[in-house]
Amino acid sequence: MGGLARVTKFILLNLSVSDVMVGIIACAPAIFPAFTGRWPFGDVWCQVSGVMHSVSCAISIWCISVIGIDRYIAIVWPFRYKQLMSMRNVSIIMTALWICATVTFVAPIFTKSNFVYYQYTDELKMCGLYWEYPLFCVLTALYIPVASSAVVVFTSVKINRSLNSSNLPRADANRKALRKLVVSAVVFLTCWGPYTTLAVMSSFVPAVRPPASVQFWSLWLANCNSFMNVFVYSLTVKSYRLAVVRLVKCAGVPIVP
Repeated sequence: MGGLARVTKFILLNLSVSDVMVGIIACAPAIFPAFTGRWPFGDVWCQVSGVMHSVSCAISIWCISVIGIDRYIAIVWPFRYKQLMSMRNVSIIMTALWICATVTFVAPIFTKSNFVYYQYTDELKMCGLYWEYPLFCVLTALYIPVASSAVVVFTSVKINRSLNSSNLPRADANRKALRKLVVSAVVFLTCWGPYTTLAVMSSFVPAVRPPASVQFWSLWLANCNSFMNVFVYSLTVKSYRLAVVRLVKCAGVPIVP
């Protein structure tokens, strides 16, 4: 990703790591339950899978909002960009986000005497995101997907207004950056909107339980956000696309021109 700024590379690296974790640690083990209808890996791995799935989803979501902030500062406050989005500042932000996500999703385990909080859910075919406590569900929904959505929408609107109301330098490049942000925001909201809505609704009104098929597809649509991020950034960021092609070639997969 040689064409990207160092800070942007670092944010995309965190996004990529979290998306890979969603696939390998949470989604891949769900293949067996999909065919057998049971979780064969025990309670310990269920706790690991539950925590890592939740943490990696949170980081993936937060990275999208950090990218929005990064582009907002670069376009609206270009002369303060190096000061505000220094490598040191962004490293502190990303470290804090990883710690915050880990503490958030490890904490419920200690509310159980046997330290088994995350449960295999047959409707979802996985040990992953789990909401036994309504307050926990509502709070995490507010400061992870809802807050991130607000940040992405806010930065997109402010960037658009700035581009329309002033003669900012590098206008074409800035409009391309805005389009990338809007595409990633639309994909994010499409993937996470249904699941977040259902999770919060079920917490407020436990008697209203969506059909199993709706629960399944809403969660796996949310999981698909990590998969879709690869396509979004491959299509919108040339240097990211070239990096993906190099990785695929290294894996020995032929590339069709």
